[in-house]
Amino acid sequence: MRELEFSIEDNELEINKAYKVYETTNTPFYSYMIEGSLGMSHPIPINEPLKTNVGVVKEIYKKTIRSAILVFDE
Repeated sequence: MRELEFSIEDNELEINKAYKVYETTNTPFYSYMIEGSLGMSHPIPINEPLKTNVGVVKEIYKKTIRSAILVFDE
């Protein structure tokens, strides 16, 4: 299991629902976008890419920005 934090807008993400993510590369980092542009991950080092493209929303919260934690089966 691997958890990633995503910055999100006020949107319709649901806890315990699976979402597909899409990978982009900005050397030396990867970033991931939740399907439908619902959220964007923080930069991930190029040597630590996700091994799957589907994650389940574990938590939604707001600190300074609205965020969600997605869990990936790895």
